[in-house]
Amino acid sequence: MEATKLAKKGFFSSDPSAFFIIHRAGENGVFSPIYQSPVIRSKSNPIWSEFSIKEIQLCNGDQHRQLKIEIKKFKSNGQHVTIGWTPIFTVADLQSTRMPRTFPISGMPAGTEFLIRRMIVTETPSFLDYLAGGVPLNLVVAIDFTQSNGDPRHTNSLHYKSPSGDNDYTRAIRSVGNILECYDTDKKFPVYGFGAKVNGTVSHCFALNGNPQFPE
Repeated sequence: MEATKLAKKGFFSSDPSAFFIIHRAGENGVFSPIYQSPVIRSKSNPIWSEFSIKEIQLCNGDQHRQLKIEIKKFKSNGQHVTIGWTPIFTVADLQSTRMPRTFPISGMPAGTEFLIRRMIVTETPSFLDYLAGGVPLNLVVAIDFTQSNGDPRHTNSLHYKSPSGDNDYTRAIRSVGNILECYDTDKKFPVYGFGAKVNGTVSHCFALNGNPQFPE
């Protein structure tokens, strides 16, 4: 992002240092700041480095959510002065137009502009995307044996073995494992424990079957 000809405004003549703030409209239409740029000092045509921001922060996942940018003159005493604003726009607007996108800055002489040179929207791959891409997956189970689980002889312990033979851990492993085993490449499921004494020593990673070479 960059701005041009900021020094054309009279109060900028001494020190044209500036930053910008992106504001997002809420459900009630009131705009709130959601991102503040670094200060670019002593430049009448400041250029800001590229930055990344999550879509949920920028537009709350709504690409038609209204945005606007406030350009401010930096002052060392903290009393920063608003230079002007861009018109309202949306992420959808930026995606549908060629870059760079130029906005006039309100309250500034003609030719003073704010430019968005590039915008790239990237998506975090989903679980199915990884599968479709051929990523090999392996299911590994870890069971907590620390004292926070409670005495296994008591019914309120996560390790309590009920008359049915189940407890919270076995039910959780079965319900999740029955789904994930379909995606496991070798159909072998290592099971580890942590937070228990093994041969008299507290261990934070041990094979539950006692065989670290083949913990399945």
